[in-house]
Amino acid sequence: MQSTRIHKVGCQHNDGFLYEDTLVGVTLFMIMIPYIFMIYNYCTTGIREAYINDKVLQQVSNQLEVGKAEYFYSKSIGNLNIGNSRFDTGEIASDLQGLDGITYKSNVKSVEVNHIGMLQYTVQAMKDGVVVYEASTYLLPKTSKH
Repeated sequence: MQSTRIHKVGCQHNDGFLYEDTLVGVTLFMIMIPYIFMIYNYCTTGIREAYINDKVLQQVSNQLEVGKAEYFYSKSIGNLNIGNSRFDTGEIASDLQGLDGITYKSNVKSVEVNHIGMLQYTVQAMKDGVVVYEASTYLLPKTSKH
């Protein structure tokens, strides 16, 4: 009698199939992993820069509003420190190391717009002596009420 072997349809026995499959998978993974880390680094750097820019914008906007309020309530320009003044960021600087090198400078100067004399109040954020953000507003002259 002859012995018959029953083979399943579509199943082949190839020696080394598992080894080749693993080798190809590991090779593809090793080729792709630097790109995955590069994308991850790019995303985290972008998020960090956005966070720093957000904090700088908040601080500049805050100082601009404080200056406008001081001008409105003081009825004079004396409290705005005409010329240049520097102020530190307080607690904001301790939140993130990227904010350590940023200083803020305010400046008030007289300008004329449409033949009306007014003051221009400017706040600048500077890092290593280079302006990274600047915002300014006009302060209208005080009028006497009749």
